[in-house]
Amino acid sequence: YFAFVMATGIISTGTSLLGPSWLSRVLLVLACAGFLVLLGALILRLIFFRSSVATDVRSPERVFGFFTIVAGMDVLGVRLGAAGHPLATATLAACAAVVWIVLTYGVPTGLFFTRQRDSVLAGVNGSWLIWVVATQSLSIAASTLAPVWPSQDGLLAPAAVGMWSIGLVLYILLTALI
Repeated sequence: YFAFVMATGIISTGTSLLGPSWLSRVLLVLACAGFLVLLGALILRLIFFRSSVATDVRSPERVFGFFTIVAGMDVLGVRLGAAGHPLATATLAACAAVVWIVLTYGVPTGLFFTRQRDSVLAGVNGSWLIWVVATQSLSIAASTLAPVWPSQDGLLAPAAVGMWSIGLVLYILLTALI
């Protein structure tokens, strides 16, 4: 459901560049509110419905939807950076990077080592490409922060290029599987 935040943030960014600016601000507020509501719902789901989360994590058809958390945080962060809040961008990007690392290592491992009856590849579908979107969103967040913090350019620029490259390789591998 974090795709709501991602999509709203993207449209907010577009309208901030092309107008109308009032619509961009309204969509930014909507994206922020959606993020907070969905974050709260995710926390409650992790606390009260752990078994359904575990079922989703083991399902190749649904697990890659968790990568919308990463993309949603990054898109919102980039939009907040454009609104003059680079600390929010950095905070959301750092949190998104942690979630991305956990998912990137945990999801494939969990899928391939916990499946006993059927093949993981039977569940391959287009939702797996959200992994690529999440990876590319980290690249965009890093490239957004580089001009704001020139002292960190030596870290942010290679991170942006590196994440973009990882996303490209993921895209090639996943489209071959799909």
